[in-house]
Amino acid sequence: MSKIVGRRENPVVRDIAEVGTLADFQREWRHKAGLSYDQLAKATGESPTTLRRAASGTCVPPRKVLLAAITACGGPTERAIHLWKQARYHQRLVDTPHKPGPPADLVHDKFGMRAALVELYESDGAPTMAEMHKRAGGRHGKLPPSTAHRIANGETVPATLAQFEAYLDAVEVRKPAQRGLWVQAWNRVHDSGPTALPDPRSWSPNWIFAAGQIPNYLIRLYESVGSPPSLEMKMRTGSRLDPRTARRILTGHMPPDIGAFTAFLDACRVKPEARKRWLDAWHRTHADRMARAI
Repeated sequence: MSKIVGRRENPVVRDIAEVGTLADFQREWRHKAGLSYDQLAKATGESPTTLRRAASGTCVPPRKVLLAAITACGGPTERAIHLWKQARYHQRLVDTPHKPGPPADLVHDKFGMRAALVELYESDGAPTMAEMHKRAGGRHGKLPPSTAHRIANGETVPATLAQFEAYLDAVEVRKPAQRGLWVQAWNRVHDSGPTALPDPRSWSPNWIFAAGQIPNYLIRLYESVGSPPSLEMKMRTGSRLDPRTARRILTGHMPPDIGAFTAFLDACRVKPEARKRWLDAWHRTHADRMARAI
């Protein structure tokens, strides 16, 4: 090992533990390789400033920057990717908080599947739609970027098993045992038939993880209380929920604001304990709604 020449580094920032761990990993392998940042820059084609910042703990570096640095240092790229995904997941969790989606063995219907596929996307480090399209084979129609975007945002589920497996490829679910659990979940959802009752856990507002789920859950809530006419809903809320807004919600649109949302809950006569869970779901998906509005 050659002596590393260069200025002393600042301590790793540990505001997010997983980001700090990734920075430690990069510094460890650079020291093992005996490279300064200038030398590492020549080996990777990245600037010394970029490499220094990548190993600072202040941010999660682009995946390609990390892999270039670790490869140049002779480090384990598989371990690097694992740490990068953890760091990226927790960084995004701070930036846009969300409740984790259910694992494959707790998926019982399409709404649970939506939340679970969002979680797979986040756990993979939120790759770009172009990258997902490439991983899925790159053929138009298998997993178009527009479809990948809607699935990753909880707006829909894959239309076919082939598209579902393409999505698994796109979020790097590759181990046979892991893929087997997801295919079982797919079969469980589709074998249940269109008239089968969903698993009660999946219809609880506790299982709302993305803004795109809210309209579907509200429709299910409406059906569960006997599908009251819009005029009756208006009367129940003292005119806080006008028929036009009610109809928009019941055709899959997001309530325009929390006032309309709570009025809809009142129109469905949601009890106080359940109402709190619905409000938690609304607030939990606030950042997601804001992102969609941009």
